[in-house]
Amino acid sequence: MTDTAPVLQVQDLTVSYGDAMPVKGISFSVRPGERIGLVGESGSGKSLTALSIMRLNDGATLGGSIRLRDRELLTLSTREMTKVRGGEIAMVYQDPMSSLNPVRTIGHQLVEAIRLHDRVSKAAARTRAVELLTEVGVPLPEERLAQYPHEFSGGMRQRVMIAMAMSSRPAVLIADEPTTALDVTTQSRIIDLLDRLADEHGTAVVLITHDLGVAAGFCERIHVMRHGAIIEEQPVDALYSSRNTRTRRRCSEPWSTSRSTCISRSAPPPKCSNAGPSRSSRPAPSARSTAPGNRATCWSTCRACRRCSRSAPDDG
Repeated sequence: MTDTAPVLQVQDLTVSYGDAMPVKGISFSVRPGERIGLVGESGSGKSLTALSIMRLNDGATLGGSIRLRDRELLTLSTREMTKVRGGEIAMVYQDPMSSLNPVRTIGHQLVEAIRLHDRVSKAAARTRAVELLTEVGVPLPEERLAQYPHEFSGGMRQRVMIAMAMSSRPAVLIADEPTTALDVTTQSRIIDLLDRLADEHGTAVVLITHDLGVAAGFCERIHVMRHGAIIEEQPVDALYSSRNTRTRRRCSEPWSTSRSTCISRSAPPPKCSNAGPSRSSRPAPSARSTAPGNRATCWSTCRACRRCSRSAPDDG
């Protein structure tokens, strides 16, 4: 990745609903053409973070900063944000069937998305729709334009959603669980498609997933979320390395490492006797630098904890 300025920069983002704060001061950035991952268990705040970037979470109070190049998105008017949403930042949702209109043809919805951001005729938009379907690998694109979402398989519907998202050539593409409910072969094809589009168009991609295998095959850098905060961030190779013991020494057992080593265990790991009081009664942990370019968080009262008895021993 070249040393270019971030196209999207999130700084100390908080999301509040009354007294509840499901997202607690997260920060990350993504550069043109870069692929980063937000991973974590269900309920960790991944999708809510994506909706906050798009400003689609009605009723929420947003704090911090979300910058797209040199513009602060949190201060844009609703009309200005509408131009950004789907234009410069696009999103692929995890359930294409609920995102596509079941009573409109695929062609109608693609043409509508194209004309929303580009001032072109219906004929030109239709031609562009055929090109997009061809680009994302939908066979017989001209015939498919006349079909309805229920006539497409799950993988093909997701390809349509990706085509719709890429119709305005966005600078940033947020893919929220794009491989959910798809078989392994189709998952691989969708990830390969996103990878190719990022290379060809220089699009920055933020992949949201709880599947560590999918993230490993696509992302260059991964941010691990838990309880509404980023608790770990590393390059993908370092995160998945079995010899990455420095992080474990300095910050107990990072979530990603304990998750991958405990994935086959039916029972949760025992609570460490050094863990101290419960999390709810302690202040939130702070991020620590575990290596150049790597950060992780842990509870300061638990320095000797090893969540998983199967974790690799420390080096020396």
